Amino acid sequence: MVRVLPVMVNVAFDRMSFELLPHTHLHGTRLHDEFAGKSRVLVSLGEANMIQSRRHSRRQKGGVSQTTERGIGRNRVVWFPTPRVVFAAFFMRAVSTAAFQRLRVSATVESATAADAGAQLLFSRNGQLLYALGKRALTYNASSAVITHIVDIEPGAQVFAISPAAPTALLGVPFSGTRVRLRLLDLNNGQLQDLPSNWYDADNNGPIAAISGDGRLISLYSEDGPAGQSMTVTVYNWPARTLASRQMSEYIAAGGGFGGGVTVDGLIEFVNNRNGRKLVDLKTGRLIAVFGFSSLRSPNGAWVVELPNRTFNESAPKDVVVKDGATAAIRGRLEAQIEDREAYAGIVDGAFCGTTGRFVLARHGSVAVYSIPSGSLLANLPAVSWQDTSAASDDRVHAACSSNGDRIAVLSGNRLTIHELR
Repeated sequence: MVRVLPVMVNVAFDRMSFELLPHTHLHGTRLHDEFAGKSRVLVSLGEANMIQSRRHSRRQKGGVSQTTERGIGRNRVVWFPTPRVVFAAFFMRAVSTAAFQRLRVSATVESATAADAGAQLLFSRNGQLLYALGKRALTYNASSAVITHIVDIEPGAQVFAISPAAPTALLGVPFSGTRVRLRLLDLNNGQLQDLPSNWYDADNNGPIAAISGDGRLISLYSEDGPAGQSMTVTVYNWPARTLASRQMSEYIAAGGGFGGGVTVDGLIEFVNNRNGRKLVDLKTGRLIAVFGFSSLRSPNGAWVVELPNRTFNESAPKDVVVKDGATAAIRGRLEAQIEDREAYAGIVDGAFCGTTGRFVLARHGSVAVYSIPSGSLLANLPAVSWQDTSAASDDRVHAACSSNGDRIAVLSGNRLTIHELR
């Protein structure tokens, strides 16, 4: 008798890779992901119940029983191979590159100094430094978690966005009552630069501001457009100190909170916390796509991860969905089981690992790495290695990932840890 372990086959354009999976029952939803010409096929022995289909056909071909499920734009295939087929699969696994290879944590370091709870995290472009922005701007050596630089941030300042390019943080600093001054903070040397005061209205608690991933574009949101086009995003070229674009939109919802700005990849979005994010072209204002409010965009704009959000709809699904960044078409779902209490805006955090095809999902009891766009689980960090057990149950866990995907930073309560992946 031959016992066969399940093998995951990943066919990606002109290359093929295989991955061993635990010998457990797998549900049909894990058997297939179709995206940009890629698909995955589960090779197993004797588990016909793995696929639950509404419409399927069954046929015999070459001594291999093949079941096919057909739906809109999808095919699922399960092969029940002979030992010869299984041997070939294992052989190809040994000589091929694993597009969805499992990762492991090879090292973990922890800061001896308590970090500011709720601080925003960002790795430098080369992944050698980690920045944590809370009440202070702290710079850590990413290999040792030792603080190398501290910059005090003015009391009451709001961190609108961080760009890894300079690296630079865009701050809103209160002054003179409700007036707000916009400033750029250089995280390397602590120098501050004021944005031109004629770019924005400093009254009424200041504007909503954003900065692109490369640090070149800075945007301001206002609602001073003409009738029917009140939502306005004005974008400036920071190095040239010139106007780059101004786009307007109708209110995209009947109520709720409104905003907008430049995206990490240099597009414009109009935002409403009920209806989501309307993405338009920087120059023409042409509608590109619409995404959910609780969504994160990859640095190159190729992918968007939508987190569950039941804030205004208790029946909304709890899936973490991967979408095409240009069309909003669904390309995958993360293999994550979101709890009911986590399915609301601002509860779960996430971060792309540059353009590596990795994504970190941070929850109160779980920090894990997934493959994008398939959503396959790559690594799960043991909670004992990062969790602050004294943190409140509703404290948000923050995470960052280096651009090469080899380092993850986790902030749980006041505990900051950095993890090496291999």
